[in-house]
Amino acid sequence: MDPSWLWNNFACWNWRSEHTVMHSLYYDKSEQTFSINDHALARLSVTYTFSFGKKVQRGDEAAQQSSIASGILK
Repeated sequence: MDPSWLWNNFACWNWRSEHTVMHSLYYDKSEQTFSINDHALARLSVTYTFSFGKKVQRGDEAAQQSSIASGILK
């Protein structure tokens, strides 16, 4: 079992990414950007490998292959 943790932006609990304000002679502009990339994130991942298949002894594969006399299938 192999657990891993990921913590991102744990101090940022809002969704605001960027706030831009522009003032000009003829108009003003205020732009607010929201993003999921700037929000706090906690992730736990656990991986586990199941062992399966037939158990063989080291060296058994060569003994079985040496008994084949021909590469032609019958």
